[in-house]
Amino acid sequence: MNTIRLQGDISFEQYQMAVSALENIGLEVEKPQDMLETDGIVLTQEDLVVLEQAKKEAEKRLYMTSEKVYKKALAVCTK
Repeated sequence: MNTIRLQGDISFEQYQMAVSALENIGLEVEKPQDMLETDGIVLTQEDLVVLEQAKKEAEKRLYMTSEKVYKKALAVCTK
């Protein structure tokens, strides 16, 4: 197995583009264990935790509609 090491920090979007480019030229890319790919979207374990928390909050109705957010933002901005 060959390894490609990245020099310096790259954004997640840059990582996804690099993986996509390698796959497009026929190279198999082994994804890190803490990542899940579904429908072309790559989620980290941290993303999955945040999504699970959001799901729990939604079930408890601990959220605000976009209309309420807009009204509060408008009130703050027009003070």
